[in-house]
Amino acid sequence: MRRLLAPLLLLACAAAPAVGAQAPVLRPGSGMQTDYIQPRADTFDLFLGGRTLGTPDGTLMLDTRLATVGGPAAIVRLEMLRIGVGVAQVDSFVLVRATLAPLSSHAEGISVDRSLHFAGGRVRGWTRDGEGRDGKGRDSVDVALPDPVFLSSSMDLVLGALPLRAGYTAKLALYVDGEGVTTARVQVAEPEEVTVPGGQVRAWPVTVRGSGADGTYWMEDGARTLVQFVTADRGMRIVRNRGAGERMAAR
Repeated sequence: MRRLLAPLLLLACAAAPAVGAQAPVLRPGSGMQTDYIQPRADTFDLFLGGRTLGTPDGTLMLDTRLATVGGPAAIVRLEMLRIGVGVAQVDSFVLVRATLAPLSSHAEGISVDRSLHFAGGRVRGWTRDGEGRDGKGRDSVDVALPDPVFLSSSMDLVLGALPLRAGYTAKLALYVDGEGVTTARVQVAEPEEVTVPGGQVRAWPVTVRGSGADGTYWMEDGARTLVQFVTADRGMRIVRNRGAGERMAAR
């Protein structure tokens, strides 16, 4: 999700205090609980400029599926960002279900195109953001990954696999598209009631810093899925409008 919103985050992100300074660094295979991840499709309203009411500036669709990709059970995520009536960006990624380790990541849109593959302790592929340098408008990517890392774009899935309890802190080893390997810090606060179209949802606010997309993610209590995300300076907000359960009930 982080890369999908990158054009908007450039306008919305701001510095904020660090959290979880003494927390352990978590990596794929750290014993995180991933059984909660099930097929679902969610649509979010997107608001810019600090607005929280009125007509949304756009929508974000998150479609999560389970599959078998080259052997291991995998999670396949498709993300589509619409601004106005047009599609601004389409992202997808594949993760190992048991560990959330990335297998591949792809994107196509107005800000950047990307194709990355993770294997053998490296991430290889290409990105296209501007003219590029290989004669085809592409910049080659070949980055060593001595230790396993999470994909920054999969942040909501990673947060859902954490122990969601007030006061919990951790550090996450991340690969951030266009920036390389970094360490993000997370901290869980007391649960809150988040207002969504049609009612309220009890969710855990999880503050994230150092991820390239700093802000707060509200993760639904029980389901462990994303309800709301607000950037650190509150310049951008997405809130779930329609979720998998509502969609199934409406059919």
